[in-house]
Amino acid sequence: MTGRILHKVVDASHVLKPVGDVRVTQGPILNQFLQHLNEIDILKSVIVDLSDTECLDSTALGFLAKIAIATRSQFGFKPTLLFGHEDVHRVIASMGFDEIFVILKASNNGYADMAELVADQIT
Repeated sequence: MTGRILHKVVDASHVLKPVGDVRVTQGPILNQFLQHLNEIDILKSVIVDLSDTECLDSTALGFLAKIAIATRSQFGFKPTLLFGHEDVHRVIASMGFDEIFVILKASNNGYADMAELVADQIT
């Protein structure tokens, strides 16, 4: 499955949902999201929902770590990372993401009302 990044903002909370195979090709989108986080003044929460993520390459993992570090340093809290597949959980656990994220098992709520992120369209 080709990867894509979905996004939704609800009352100063950002939900980022990588879907499918998330690889270096989504790097510019994740980088733009990271830049957006650095430009906003109010942020209540960041949720990264990996429940429909099948694969994360090292570039995607690096951007997720940068998002977590930026959230913690700028806003003072750990973002939440939701996982669905046990193999994805093993990867994020082996990377030490429990130090920079609150990690939870996701329920399957779907993403029908989320918009796909495209580079240069993040607001």
